[in-house]
Amino acid sequence: DIFLSAIDAPTGSVLWTTRVGSAADEVVSSMTISETGILAIAGSTTGTLGQNSSAGGRDGFVIAYQLPSAG
Repeated sequence: DIFLSAIDAPTGSVLWTTRVGSAADEVVSSMTISETGILAIAGSTTGTLGQNSSAGGRDGFVIAYQLPSAG
């Protein structure tokens, strides 16, 4: 599974956490953040993520999140 968390730097408090995963294995191979605050994660899975079906074996994925802006 893949876990994403936002941490408040001054206090170390967890602001939010989200999880993406299946009953099988997920591997993240790269991540990047755009200038507009979009986090893109690329990797592979041997399971089924969300509403997507598995093609069998190991399948690739790309997930994008719009990160909240710092106030």
